[in-house]
Amino acid sequence: MRRAAFVLALVSAALGVGACGDGDEARVVEGTGYEYELPEGWTDESDEDTSQFGVAGFAPDTIAAAEPEDGFASNVNVVLESSLASDVTPEVYADASRQILRDPSVLPDEARRVVERLDPRDFGSRRQIELDGQDAYELDYTGDQGGRVLRFRAVTTVREGTGYAMTYTALRTQFDGALDDFDQVLDTWRWR
Repeated sequence: MRRAAFVLALVSAALGVGACGDGDEARVVEGTGYEYELPEGWTDESDEDTSQFGVAGFAPDTIAAAEPEDGFASNVNVVLESSLASDVTPEVYADASRQILRDPSVLPDEARRVVERLDPRDFGSRRQIELDGQDAYELDYTGDQGGRVLRFRAVTTVREGTGYAMTYTALRTQFDGALDDFDQVLDTWRWR
């Protein structure tokens, strides 16, 4: 079972996305099989060129970003992994994703190098949550990237054979301040 989608969500979030929307965009982000509302002051960056975030053939399905502060835009991105085996449950997907962060040697070379550069550390325990009636799992952790200390909250689930990996990323000093924005994304998430 590949977990490149989960890793890409983490990596693309860590790279930082520049908020460049004009503010007049729709307040709903529409992804493949889901949608969510943008927090106030955030922009939908999904239509921007996301090819620079591609790892091992995956690219973000949606990206939302706040205005940059201290040179980094807090962001939420969603990456999909389709055609999962029928026995992959949300719990199995979450556990496999967490294991990859702890031991990226199982990844393809390109993805492994990116995760190793991220240097994930300080894992919290995974917590079961509900995402629009679907079991999902949250995992918080810290990572060093480019001299910056970032905090992550990753939410993973599986629906109809597709793995969904959503990651909220912020500078460690700004993580708690924007957590309400991420909670809004989770609260307004709807399956389509």
